[in-house]
Amino acid sequence: MSSSDASDAIIVADPIDESKTRSFLNQVESVLINLADYLNPILVKEARQALKSRSFTFTFTALLICAWGWSFLGTIAQMPRIYYAPSGLSLLAGYYVILAVPMLIIVPYSAFRSLSSEREDGTYELLSITTLSSRQIVTGKLGSAILQMIVYYSVLAPCMTFTFLLRGVDMFTIFMFLFYTFLASILFSAIGLMMASLSAARAWQMLMTVVLLFALVFGSFVWFVGFFEILDEMDRAPYGESGFWIGNAALLSGYATFLAIVILVAAGQNSFAGDNRSTRVRIAIFIQAILFAGWVSYGAVTIKEEIVAVVMSFFAFATLFVYGIFLTGESGVMSPRVKRSLPKSFLGRMLFTWFNPGSGTGYIFSVCHAVGIFLFTLALSELGPAWANGRAVPGYMYDTMFLSVGYFIFYLGLSRLVLIMVPHREQYGPALPFLLHIMIPFLGVAIPFVIQGITQRMIGSQYSYLQVTNWMWTLVQSADHGLPVDFVPGIVGSAAALVFVINLISATREIEAVRLDTPDRVKEDNEASK
Repeated sequence: MSSSDASDAIIVADPIDESKTRSFLNQVESVLINLADYLNPILVKEARQALKSRSFTFTFTALLICAWGWSFLGTIAQMPRIYYAPSGLSLLAGYYVILAVPMLIIVPYSAFRSLSSEREDGTYELLSITTLSSRQIVTGKLGSAILQMIVYYSVLAPCMTFTFLLRGVDMFTIFMFLFYTFLASILFSAIGLMMASLSAARAWQMLMTVVLLFALVFGSFVWFVGFFEILDEMDRAPYGESGFWIGNAALLSGYATFLAIVILVAAGQNSFAGDNRSTRVRIAIFIQAILFAGWVSYGAVTIKEEIVAVVMSFFAFATLFVYGIFLTGESGVMSPRVKRSLPKSFLGRMLFTWFNPGSGTGYIFSVCHAVGIFLFTLALSELGPAWANGRAVPGYMYDTMFLSVGYFIFYLGLSRLVLIMVPHREQYGPALPFLLHIMIPFLGVAIPFVIQGITQRMIGSQYSYLQVTNWMWTLVQSADHGLPVDFVPGIVGSAAALVFVINLISATREIEAVRLDTPDRVKEDNEASK
């Protein structure tokens, strides 16, 4: 065959190859289009709007410029040492800061604004009347935020991976930084959606905007501090130890339950008034409490230190108080739709009544968890001699735990009692319970502090009986080798018991709620909708 014949054969074959390639691409496109039909419609809508917005274009462009600029400046600054000495660590730190700013601040704030703007403008009602559930709306907006994160990662992840070639940092550390930053950004975005769901009033939304921005900046600062601390300790990273992986498993399980709680709270606040907004949230909290007990037990026995359970219990009390703010802020009126799903048997009512919606049941649910954690920690301490290394926890630490539970019961219940006396409180949404549960404990600290400062002419005086309501000073003083006033635990315990009894009496109507039979018309509608 001559050269001209060969060239003719090649020219003839080209259209066939192009048609095959075009046919393959058309098939891929049709498959993707069919898959898009199964995606969350909110995700598709939000993704189109977000990726075409000016804020995304500006952020993406700034990210490219900063990445290019740091690549140039970071390399020049380390010349000529970069040729013979490990230089990847400093470049990694710069790339990470550039990536973390949009991931931890811009994307969560954009998620917050995407939902709050619809609630302010009244366009959310158009979404609520569709067949989409509130959970689908929230997860669709969260999915749009995740899509933006992936786009930002596509810019910086290759640059961060490149630092591995410069030595000084291992690939697994880079992966861990990227992985946990991605998870943190998802959680921050979910919290932003939850805060946007708290109230539709423009004034409350402005307040939530300020609070969220402050929280994002503060959280990012703490995250950066932790990042640089890990970089300093990177040479001693225990990647080969089983405890490292078990600790990560515990962290991820806690993260998953907390993320589920935040999403369920956001979905519940965006649901219609007659929906059951609380039961799923309480189930998630209960699962988280079980996981907490399991992991704390394992950690205490493995480390052979009783103090592990005691310290973690204080963290659990603080977390439960935040949950209690939302649970005690619920309305005590249950719709017929909710009553049709209540437990029917005596055993079911006895065990699961506290999972029903309502402010009173939410308070008792929170108190039961706090008391359960306290008793669980005491049980671990009683079993301590069987597995601990002989160093017992000081007795005043258990007094501190008792005081923590007492203040928890007292202030959560007192805030609820004040809340239920507010007329038409439902119109304020969860923002009012949030403010009351913050303001009343703050007054419990500030008022006795000011009184003692005025009476004794010195604010920095010693602890006295006037500080019984000052939970902050009392707990710090108790944890620091005990209280100088012996009767404080008795006063706190008595006040907590009194407030609990009053709340229990006020929650009688919620506790006595019984299941309603489903009308035939509703049964027919449910069958037709299947």
